[in-house]
Amino acid sequence: MMKRHFKPNNGSPRYVNGKYPNYDRTYNHLKENSVIFNEELRSKRESHSAVMTGIGECRNALAEWEGNSQGYYVVYDRRYEALLPIAKKGVLAVVNEFNIWRNQQVKNGYAIETPSTWPKDLLDRKLKAEALLDIRYAEIKALKDRIEALIQEKEKKKKQGILPNGPQGRTTQANENEPITAMDGQGVSYSDQGIPFINEESSPYHGMSVFHYRQMCKEWRKEVGITPAQLVTKAEEIFLEQKQIAKEEGIEPPLFPPVTSEFKLPEWIKRLGITKKDWPKWPEGVKPIKNISVPIAQI
Repeated sequence: MMKRHFKPNNGSPRYVNGKYPNYDRTYNHLKENSVIFNEELRSKRESHSAVMTGIGECRNALAEWEGNSQGYYVVYDRRYEALLPIAKKGVLAVVNEFNIWRNQQVKNGYAIETPSTWPKDLLDRKLKAEALLDIRYAEIKALKDRIEALIQEKEKKKKQGILPNGPQGRTTQANENEPITAMDGQGVSYSDQGIPFINEESSPYHGMSVFHYRQMCKEWRKEVGITPAQLVTKAEEIFLEQKQIAKEEGIEPPLFPPVTSEFKLPEWIKRLGITKKDWPKWPEGVKPIKNISVPIAQI
């Protein structure tokens, strides 16, 4: 009996619509008044207003709904019973009451055999308890789906921030005396020997030392023509071409060459047709930093 009632599901209604109207009404009412499914209601409840906004908020709510292996969650060192175990107990209580009732029917002479049909009052209570349990499952599934979507969105944004303009050799660090934390959006770690290296599994340069990465970036920028001096030259060439075209077409000529500052680099990369397939390969002979075992004093 318990297995049938408590078998985990995705929260969808367990009965065909219309079979038990009381169950349908309860299920729909609970869903309409759920802070997980009703955004307007959620916004009005301060305790759950941010429940679906971030990964941490969703995980906190999931703990409140699902609980740990013992069915509890903890807030400020206080232990509370989670909502799913409470809903399970509600179903179990009605099932136990039904089992007591059916045994009493024979014992008290109201039946020859133990009845299997639920009396109306107990059936109504069971249907309502089951509807609550199924909504809890539905809410938990919605929370888990939201967490997964937020994780994927976070990973997508992270990947977009990795090498946004190709390997440029730009570092992220508080100052020259502080460790390098990133290169062109790629995370940087330090080996046991204190050597900084690209530590970003989604990057084609994962494992490359910052020393070799810097050299590679410098050569590549020169090769594809996007060093500051090269861009200034290209801008002058474009400026002269545009002036000549304007003269031939009898239109107002440009007053200045295209801007070549660093914040305009993405436009220049696009203008020059440089894509990911043009990114440089690993320099010959360079191996991932994990293969380096020379003591730092000897480097």
